Amino acid sequence: MHRLKQILQEDIQKKRAYFQEAAQEIAERNLKMLKLLCPLTILLLILFISVTPLIIRGWHPTPQHLLFLPAMFLLFLLTTFYEKQQPVHNSFQISALCYLYEAVLFIFIILIDALQSPVAPASFMPVLFIVLPTLFILPFHRNYSLIFFFEVIYVILVFLYKSPDVGQSGRVTGVQTCALPICMIFLILL
Repeated sequence: MHRLKQILQEDIQKKRAYFQEAAQEIAERNLKMLKLLCPLTILLLILFISVTPLIIRGWHPTPQHLLFLPAMFLLFLLTTFYEKQQPVHNSFQISALCYLYEAVLFIFIILIDALQSPVAPASFMPVLFIVLPTLFILPFHRNYSLIFFFEVIYVILVFLYKSPDVGQSGRVTGVQTCALPICMIFLILL
């Protein structure tokens, strides 16, 4: 047990040193990814909102769907403005933009999945829990804290707004897919 504790402490120290030593490189990579993800998210939203009515008869975009687009567009403008104003990129500010992107994504996906219909199972949250940790290089404890926070909100909303059968399935799926990012983030930061 002592050996395991020592290995974990060494791993934490290595990761802490990595985030300090490579702060500028990480910031540049995260900003590049953010500049790619914002327009990509906007395009995917437009595609989903346009194509879904053709696939699901009677489907109409909800206010959550429609507000998601301007929120992402504003984040894209904020990212672009930041990049043009800052000749040297501040890793703290870029990390904050990355967390803001993740938070906006979580908020709207939770609203869409949990409030869309009381009998419709979640379709985006499980995917988001798996993909999101792979997008940016962020410290494990901060990244997972954000994921865990939004998981709790999601489970509460599913409990309150979904039918009992769908809600139970959504809560189980939510907890299961929340456990996967722990492994994803850990493996990415090895």
